[in-house]
Amino acid sequence: MSFLENRTALEALETSILESIVKRDVEMCDTWNRDAALAQPFGIRVELAQDEVEEVRKAVEELEEKELLIQDSIRVVFLKGDIKERKEKYTLIFRYVYVEGL
Repeated sequence: MSFLENRTALEALETSILESIVKRDVEMCDTWNRDAALAQPFGIRVELAQDEVEEVRKAVEELEEKELLIQDSIRVVFLKGDIKERKEKYTLIFRYVYVEGL
C-alpha cells in the first residue's frame, strides 16, 4: 500500500496526523488531562515508495512550523520532518503538536 494512494502529500500527511490523534485519544488513560496529553509533541514514522519521496519532501519542507486545519476543526502545528534512506528504503519521520478541536 502506498502512502499517497492517489492523494496529495498534504492530504496524506493530514490523514496520518488525524489517525494518530484519534488513536492517542482512544488509548489515553481516563485519569490523564486529555488536552494536556494530546498537546505533547508526537512523532510519526511512515514508509514511502521511492516515487513518493520528492513530493513528500517538498510538502514537509513547506509545512515546517506551520499550523494545519484538519477537517475544518482540528488544529495542529507541523513541527518538522525528514526522509531517511537506508538500503533503498525510505522512511518519513515527522513531529506535530495538537492544538485543539477533537
